[in-house]
Amino acid sequence: MPQPAAIILSVAVFSAAAFWLDRRSRDWLSLGGERAIAEMRRDTIEIARLEPHPEKLAAQFEKFLRDQCQTSYAALLVDQGEAHTAGRLQFAKNRPGYAALAEKGWTTPESLLRRRSTPGLDDLRAFLAEHSLGLMVASPRGSPNPTLIIALGTKTNEWPFTYPEVQRLQNIAELMDNILTRSRLTLQAAVRARMEHLAMMSRGLAHDLNNLITPISSFLVHTDGRYASGSPEGEVHAAARRSVRIMGDYVREALFFSERLTPRFERVELGRIFQEVCAVTATRAAERGVAVVGVPEYDGPVTADSVLLQRMLANVVGNAIDASGRGQTVTLSATLGRSGFLCLRVADAGCGIAPDNLARIFDPYFTTKKYGDDVRGFGLGLTICQKIVQLHGGTVAVESELGKGTTVTLNLPLAQSA
Repeated sequence: MPQPAAIILSVAVFSAAAFWLDRRSRDWLSLGGERAIAEMRRDTIEIARLEPHPEKLAAQFEKFLRDQCQTSYAALLVDQGEAHTAGRLQFAKNRPGYAALAEKGWTTPESLLRRRSTPGLDDLRAFLAEHSLGLMVASPRGSPNPTLIIALGTKTNEWPFTYPEVQRLQNIAELMDNILTRSRLTLQAAVRARMEHLAMMSRGLAHDLNNLITPISSFLVHTDGRYASGSPEGEVHAAARRSVRIMGDYVREALFFSERLTPRFERVELGRIFQEVCAVTATRAAERGVAVVGVPEYDGPVTADSVLLQRMLANVVGNAIDASGRGQTVTLSATLGRSGFLCLRVADAGCGIAPDNLARIFDPYFTTKKYGDDVRGFGLGLTICQKIVQLHGGTVAVESELGKGTTVTLNLPLAQSA
């Protein structure tokens, strides 16, 4: 029979060995986790170094997460005001599960099973099941208003996500969030510098052209009515007047683009702006048999330069009218966008824009409207819109499909500094 002292000694040795092995195991797991995080951070930074554009960068990050997390689905949901969205996936802020996710910082179907049922957790559980998600992580951690949410599908091997994997993803989520924010700011700065350079070139060109057409315009005014209508001389005179008018329009567009504008911010009424835009474009729409519908869903407080805002929307609506066929409708709408932003949209069901041209539509003097006097472009309309958006601290995006139409989305801050 073993003596009590021997039993006590054996238990003590066994406990010490178990404690040592458990500590070694924890140290090994910690070392492995740190190494995995370091490798993922290195790869994430390398992706960002090779791809500067924020939208393409987000797509690269999603592919990276699919590969690293052994899942067929990964989405980076960004703050769009009333919801976090990524493609068709939307996680509305007014859902009970949104606050629950923001409080916890992450969730998996397995973790929800271990927690007491609440309306927020039940809603979160339903959202995960509806979209077949295995993990959601919010960034920054602990923020009631996260700027980025990462959603992953279930693993391809159907195993659950472990807590160490959640920790790694939380670390990478904050890094991706910071990189994407910096990428957006860098893109805005590059656009601003490019606009200033092109504005300087346009200013010189417009002034020179204006000096050249002034004597021609004066000659046409003094000789007006001198030639019989229908005669060869009269037709040449009429054609010259049309050409001078078109050149005058171009000079005004170029000078507007080149001016160092200082917006005059004031409280504006979107309903009135929409009415003025519809009135300005009414003749153009009637000539092409196109209806323009503009009723803002949101008509709350907005601070903007009303003249520039009307000019911007009139340019976009004019382009939509030109792209539409007889009997079609151009829709102008206003809704709340991402947090603190107004979302303006101009949508048509017209001819659409070819993918090769879509990347160039904001380039000055690039135009596909070269069809005579009625449908003609100088290639400055969308460039001017981009400049006005920039002056308001907003963003502009264009989605288009050949034969199905185009949607221009303009996101502007609801409030402006003095």
